[in-house]
Amino acid sequence: MSGTNDPHTGLTRRSFLKTTGLVAGATALAGGATPAMHALAAESGAANGDSGEKVMPGRCYFGGCFSCNYNVTVRDGRAVKVSPDPDALFGRRPCLKGYSLPQRMYSQERIKYPMKRVGERGQNQWERISWEEAIATITEKWKGYIDQYGGQSILVSTGSSGARFTVSGASRLENILQFTNVEMCADWAVYHGLQRVYGNPATGIMTAPGNEPFEEDIFNAKTVFMWGNNLSETYTQRWRYLMEAQEQGARIISIDPNETTVSAHADEWYTVRPGSDPALMLSMVQEIIAEDLQDTAYLKRDTVGPFLVRDDTKEFLRMSDLGVEPTEGPVNATTKKPTMIDPPVVWDAASGKEMSSAESTDPELEGSWTVGGFKVKTAYSLMVESVQEYKPEDVADIVDMSADDIRRLARLAVDGPVSHMFGLGSQAYDNGLQFGSGLGLLLAVTGMVGKPGAGVQATAFMGMRNASFLFPTGTFTTTIPVLHLPEVMETGTFKGKDYPPFKALYIRGSALVGGRPDKNKIIAEIIDKMEFIVCLDVAFTDSALYSDIVLPAAHYYEVEDVYGATLSYHVQHGPKIVEPAFEAKPDLQVAKLLAEGLGIGAYFEGDDESWLREQLNFPALTAQGITLDALREKKDMRYIPAGVGYADGKYYTPTGKVEFYCEKPLPRVDLGLDLDVAPERLPRFYPPFEAWPGTDAMEKYPLILIPEHSRGRFHTGGFDGVWLNEIERGPIVRMNPDDAKARGIEDGDDVEVYNDRGHGVARAVLDAGKRPGMLQYPKGLQGRQYKSGDLASLCSLHMDPFAVNSSFGDTCVEVRKWDGGNE
Repeated sequence: MSGTNDPHTGLTRRSFLKTTGLVAGATALAGGATPAMHALAAESGAANGDSGEKVMPGRCYFGGCFSCNYNVTVRDGRAVKVSPDPDALFGRRPCLKGYSLPQRMYSQERIKYPMKRVGERGQNQWERISWEEAIATITEKWKGYIDQYGGQSILVSTGSSGARFTVSGASRLENILQFTNVEMCADWAVYHGLQRVYGNPATGIMTAPGNEPFEEDIFNAKTVFMWGNNLSETYTQRWRYLMEAQEQGARIISIDPNETTVSAHADEWYTVRPGSDPALMLSMVQEIIAEDLQDTAYLKRDTVGPFLVRDDTKEFLRMSDLGVEPTEGPVNATTKKPTMIDPPVVWDAASGKEMSSAESTDPELEGSWTVGGFKVKTAYSLMVESVQEYKPEDVADIVDMSADDIRRLARLAVDGPVSHMFGLGSQAYDNGLQFGSGLGLLLAVTGMVGKPGAGVQATAFMGMRNASFLFPTGTFTTTIPVLHLPEVMETGTFKGKDYPPFKALYIRGSALVGGRPDKNKIIAEIIDKMEFIVCLDVAFTDSALYSDIVLPAAHYYEVEDVYGATLSYHVQHGPKIVEPAFEAKPDLQVAKLLAEGLGIGAYFEGDDESWLREQLNFPALTAQGITLDALREKKDMRYIPAGVGYADGKYYTPTGKVEFYCEKPLPRVDLGLDLDVAPERLPRFYPPFEAWPGTDAMEKYPLILIPEHSRGRFHTGGFDGVWLNEIERGPIVRMNPDDAKARGIEDGDDVEVYNDRGHGVARAVLDAGKRPGMLQYPKGLQGRQYKSGDLASLCSLHMDPFAVNSSFGDTCVEVRKWDGGNE
């Protein structure tokens, strides 16, 4: 950072790198703190007279990580070492990101003090200010905007820390004032597709139909499909369980365009054209049905397969269509009104006539009839008809795989128990929702749900809490997806109605700049149009670089917190391990200061502990004995009991059945668009928007660029890990040697990756395991870590209106040797 008032006083970046002994690399991660770490920690005032050494229970919270439990050694008031906790309930082996956390806490990138911008945005020139001045400036600005334009004129962009209960204070504030929430649109397409088929127990939770816990159930699987999943890099904690399961007889099937550690260890590896996975799944379904390998009993009992679909409306024939009045059911918890029970109709095999699905014990799975004057056909028959265009011979060219290989995969998919794991790269295309619904259909046809060792191992539980804490006034934020935000700003309308102009932006731990697609467009069409931007974060990100005021947030080691563990149904307790470094403040305290400055301090009386207790005072938690006192004692507690998911045959869908035929498809986020739902009722394949042979983009830019999660970072979390960054040695891009040779590129060359949206300079790493025509780069670095540009600028903001999801892999580029320009 530059400027006369450099907040990173003390060690320079150069001396810091020298004193950390980088040659030790990752091998030093578990060995304790370096002299530079001690120096920065000492400057932070972290010790505060607390001498001696103690070991505290800790856990990770990166957005989307495994939330491992471990021990943290604290010496003289500073966190200095992470070590495994062999007695932890789960996540007993942290990864390198976890081991390096003490280093990152005292990193040169740590935001130490409140600062205000003194140069132009992006110039990185700052002046240190007090908390009092920062809060007064922010609240004065916000009050002016609220008075003139209303609370919706203030945008809020949050990161993936929503499962931390201490972050909820800010959400409470924003709901009271009715700010506008910018939804990040990341990694949701596959979950929306799966939830369309299997339902979702709660809104806003990434769930999949699998079993808990993974580290036990994986040993029940006979076959494990790895769909674009490089578990050895992204979730190393789970990798060892997969390898142990393989040693005990499980068969690993890798489906991936590129050679990875997983594909190298797999029993069988199948390359596939990127973005074609839905076509492969549908072809497998077609082959399974053609060979009569489907699980008919499951399809009859648990799915909508027997339901009769009206030819005229394409919706289920219901008893009310036959003159039977609906009856009142239980009261809906949201609407407070009775539900209406109007059962779908099936054709009963025993009686040879139509019957309520609630009464028939042996419905026909296939067939068509005329019932009550309506032409009808079973949902299963419609599905069978729809997959006939996906016969292996017809799909082979689409997926770039032989028809025999497709047939082989179809047979493996029924050789159960079969478990599926997917990487988020497989759904990072415009057709990502179809990846999820196609996988849901494959599970339904094979009956691989509700039994040990079967299902999808990909749950992301984000934590349940007392809603009254979040919405004390009964008011809410308005959510607008970041992919749709530029259009709203340009037109001044949302869902067909006028919307207030956006004047301010509050970025809370969010990678809005650099972590979303098309960085340059976000800067030009969102950031540059804001009158006032505030950033609250632990580390100095690209989002902070473009802010007007930057506030230092406490690290999660520096505050007592409660978490909803990701990838596991646990509620975890995180004790306060050390005091906040420098002038950092916990999120709840920042929210309280802002509330007091805005004149609504009455909603923020109490302290951190009372707020945690209030959020945990929720029937679904208290009924299981999950309280703050219990969590303090036990460290973490399971929210949903371990076992086989959906073994009871109850699903969180409108019909209570597996809905591979979706009667009324809804978009993930309602944008008020007039959408054609007809094509969405059954899973289908359509090519990616950009990264597909024959598109205009690919004609101009013939290479596909995809990001990957590295061992050193989760999204942008970890960009400041000096040791782990040393493993990659700066931004890199991996490419096939044949692609490199055709462009005169050699291993180690600085290359420029570019398209019409931007460019980024990275070091070329030649890798014969990369599919020709594809480039791959580890995501998450900040723009200033590049010699020029930023690879985050190359992806499009284009979205599928049903998925409303960032298509990070749907990107076409070209690459050339860098000439040193565009600095």
